[in-house]
Amino acid sequence: MLKITDSKVFQSINNTNVTNSSLLDGLTSLHSKGITDGNSLVTANTCDIMNYMFVVKDRVQPAKMPCKKEIKDLLNSNMIRLVYDKTNNLGKTAYGMPWALQGDHHGNVGVTINASAFFSSKQDFDGNGTVTSYTIENDNKLVEILNVAYTLIKTSDKFAKLNINAPVKRQLMDLYAEMMLFVLVKQSTISADKQVVKTIRYYINNFFSRALLKLDVEEVFSQFSATVAGLNDTEKLVADEKRRQSGIGETAYDNIESFLGFLRTAYPNIGDLTISNLIRKYSVYFDSSAVLAIDYLPYLCALLVSGATDCSAIGKKKNKKQFSSIIKINSLKLLQMYNGD
Repeated sequence: MLKITDSKVFQSINNTNVTNSSLLDGLTSLHSKGITDGNSLVTANTCDIMNYMFVVKDRVQPAKMPCKKEIKDLLNSNMIRLVYDKTNNLGKTAYGMPWALQGDHHGNVGVTINASAFFSSKQDFDGNGTVTSYTIENDNKLVEILNVAYTLIKTSDKFAKLNINAPVKRQLMDLYAEMMLFVLVKQSTISADKQVVKTIRYYINNFFSRALLKLDVEEVFSQFSATVAGLNDTEKLVADEKRRQSGIGETAYDNIESFLGFLRTAYPNIGDLTISNLIRKYSVYFDSSAVLAIDYLPYLCALLVSGATDCSAIGKKKNKKQFSSIIKINSLKLLQMYNGD
């Protein structure tokens, strides 16, 4: 299972957040609250839109939520928990945490979603005391959050399945590279040399394959990376030799710290390329909910899936237009891969 705490970006934010509680503390507290405080859960009983969506009327089209039955079952079994807690400081940076049942050996994975980032709450009084209810802006936003929750569960647990579906893998690779290149182009002059851009895209594709998809055999995945980046065999050999001569070589694709170090060494004019700067740029350009997608595959998958509902909750709406050739309605093919799993 891919753990959010293994992300170097998560660790960086967690370790530098000295004024407030850490991300890990916030997620742990949110998860515990979802277990111990039933009033904190957004369910069909506490949210009218969800009740209408799943109980009163079956009004969500399969085109928007292809795994509706599975999502409903996961909600009913509390494997998807939408937890509202305004006291946490998670915001949308760590909006969801996949988890495995303790002591479970059957591969059951669930997710806790920070509902406070997307819902508002209201308290009323009846004859039995205080009643809490939750509202959300519209159906589209709720559908997106639930699709994303399902995506986090499936891609954290069965991420290897992504590698055997070439069109979906290509979509994810393209999205990842386009986002990273967008930042690099904005802060440097690399766009003036098309060959440099192609080569850097090849390196990014390799990093995506090794660090996010967890592929081991570089001789295999690097060929796919080169094809997607548009490098011919000679250009690929030159790029590989440049990496070997960098002094970082074999460890360049191991994690985001090593990869950024390699790019700084290979391209001294690439600008401020540190984890902290990359976090800041991703938050500005793509929304705080995109930050952990830098090196945590389930969050990248969630960004892709959110494009089918206009990035109304995860990412920014302009991201769909920005990457229109990648983020589109068939983004839900990723969900359809796991339908019935």
